[in-house]
Amino acid sequence: MSEIYQILSLYKSIQLCLINEKGRILLNFATCLDDIDFKRLTKRNLNNGIYFMPAVESNVLFLDDLTAIDVIPYRSIIVQTSSKKFQAHIFIDKIMSAEQRTKLQRILVRRFNADVGATSGMQPRRLPEFTNQKYPERPLVKIAKNTIANSNVPVLDISKIICEEPKVSQPTYLPKPNYSKKSKSWNDFFTGDASSADMRYVLYLCRQGWTDEAIKAQLLLESNNLYKRKSGHVEDYLDRTILKARSYFV
Repeated sequence: MSEIYQILSLYKSIQLCLINEKGRILLNFATCLDDIDFKRLTKRNLNNGIYFMPAVESNVLFLDDLTAIDVIPYRSIIVQTSSKKFQAHIFIDKIMSAEQRTKLQRILVRRFNADVGATSGMQPRRLPEFTNQKYPERPLVKIAKNTIANSNVPVLDISKIICEEPKVSQPTYLPKPNYSKKSKSWNDFFTGDASSADMRYVLYLCRQGWTDEAIKAQLLLESNNLYKRKSGHVEDYLDRTILKARSYFV
């Protein structure tokens, strides 16, 4: 069974996409292997990452940047994206909306030390059988472990997960916000990578004691081409950036 087919069998329907320096380029939906134009993808993959996204409603949870194959004790597909990085596709027995999956994934990332910046229910995930363009050696993205059909492995019981988004409190040592004293702007943190500047600026504003809503408003005002760079998912991007920044303080 091909590795792409294993993914399709789990998700039932996926949307293929390219991600490059210009952002996300959506391609066609796929529900079977015949829907995938491998020649086209391979040709366009020379300088792009090949990803997929689930349907809005899905029974699969996703975790990124795991550092071991065996960290997930539930029925899942573990995809190896580089020599030391893995992604987990965790089967659940209930169809859930993207918003519901996001809330559950925000809890699971802390349990399994996954990437807190990749908790969106519609987070793009790497497609097996294509290379990872992030690294000079371009490692092949491949399935390292598949326990979906293994009856000896338990299905994740979502009823045992506290279905509340974790509250990330601001550290007590941070000063109370004083917006009039902000001395730096987004441009002070920009060195060529806009997303990196966003994160560094958010960290700075967090240290100044700014609230999440104030930080969002300031990024919308200052971050260069934010709506163009993150077209279609600006709010989600801001939420993830601030959540990740806050995690450094707890």
